[in-house]
Amino acid sequence: MDKTQKTQQKILRAARTEFLDQGFSGARTQAIADRAGVNKALLHYHFGNKEQLFRKVLERELIRLQDAFAILNSEGLPYPKKLPQFSSAIRRIATREPGCIPFLLQAIRQQPQHLPQPLEDLFSLDQFRAQIRAGMDHGFIAGNSPDTLIVHLLALALIVPVAGELIAALTGQKGPPQFLDQLPEQINAWLAH
Repeated sequence: MDKTQKTQQKILRAARTEFLDQGFSGARTQAIADRAGVNKALLHYHFGNKEQLFRKVLERELIRLQDAFAILNSEGLPYPKKLPQFSSAIRRIATREPGCIPFLLQAIRQQPQHLPQPLEDLFSLDQFRAQIRAGMDHGFIAGNSPDTLIVHLLALALIVPVAGELIAALTGQKGPPQFLDQLPEQINAWLAH
């Protein structure tokens, strides 16, 4: 990585933190430049204005999640193996880049106009949906709505990195409770008849 790329990465990390801490409207480019240890002119040189910088941060964080979502849509993997692998991929992202998922959730809530349209093009789940539908039709998976099940599965997979500390506090444990490691396998057991 050359000096320019290192500078850009520092700015993007600082911007994600600032946007996460202050929200889009409260974030200031001077504060981002200060966090990154660069001057404001250099920030504007690399990324233009605050909106362009926000879009670049959003794009970078969405790309991190693409590989995780690709697991759900892979054709060669049976659905019972997808959820544990997806959940593990999400946890790796949350561990390596702790601000990624909270930033994305905040961006979706506060700045949805900046999301790529349609978002489904970025995170297509057609193959996963078809597998769930086939499992439901054959009685291997409980329920009758693949989309409802997908929303629940995504919520359960995302709860660990987003609310791990809350769950730990509620269960009286230090750090995320151990049962969270087995959550994907437990979900597969719940889905089966």
